Amino acid sequence: MKQKNLCRMAATFAVAVLLAEGFHADDTKLHGVWQLKDGSQLNFRGQKVAATVITDDTSLQMSGEEALVRELTSRGVTGVATYRIAPKEELKSAEKARPWFDKAGVAGVVALRPVAVERVKTYSPVVWASGYYQSYWGYYDYGWMNVGKVRAKGIELAMQVTDWQGFDVNLAWTWTDATNQLTGKRLARRPEHTLAASLDYHWPFGLVTGIDLNHAGERYDDTANTQLVPDYATLGLRASYPLTPRVELFGRVENALDAVYEVVRTYGTPRRSAYAGVRARF
Repeated sequence: MKQKNLCRMAATFAVAVLLAEGFHADDTKLHGVWQLKDGSQLNFRGQKVAATVITDDTSLQMSGEEALVRELTSRGVTGVATYRIAPKEELKSAEKARPWFDKAGVAGVVALRPVAVERVKTYSPVVWASGYYQSYWGYYDYGWMNVGKVRAKGIELAMQVTDWQGFDVNLAWTWTDATNQLTGKRLARRPEHTLAASLDYHWPFGLVTGIDLNHAGERYDDTANTQLVPDYATLGLRASYPLTPRVELFGRVENALDAVYEVVRTYGTPRRSAYAGVRARF
């Protein structure tokens, strides 16, 4: 069957890409879930998570959200459909919608946005970069920007070298040309060039150190292409050391050079941040 919809699912701290086939009210099914690389750090088991389908089609919203609720419930999460907790007329504005989510006491949100593009984009599994949006609410208003017809083309190149004299190297570069065919304008918040690179070294005594570089080119923040957001690059540092086969110490510094940048215009992003902890596997 011809795949019709490329959907995006964004959670509070994670982004997943799903492929939806058919998507009819009576037989909504989700296929091809891409999972977060280190999803063990995200644990919403037993907590309430809202399922949101971003669309003007009421039947699609209701059937899609109920399908997401079933998937969440099967994973030990208390899923709730957004149409049950917030009126539809309030959903298109983050300012108006957020109080409804807060009132319902949800701990996270899973959002799926059908975009009706007849293509499937395969992402390289070798490089993991941080999410483009720093929070669900930074993505929210953009998610409701409807585009009637889109033409997107691009190139993705990826390279991976493992265990080369103790080094692991990952490199991925993407060029994307995405245009609204009705207006001739570039799609909002779509950088033409992105780059993600990482270098890890495995020391003989067990310590692993790594460095990450992420770069995103300039992009327009609006559909009229009048508000240009500059390009940016961030550098991250990582280290981990095993105490036992199942327990390790870890630490990381994000945005190590303390870059000042914006992913979404007028929305601040974290400055230099440091984290440390103990990770256990059972």
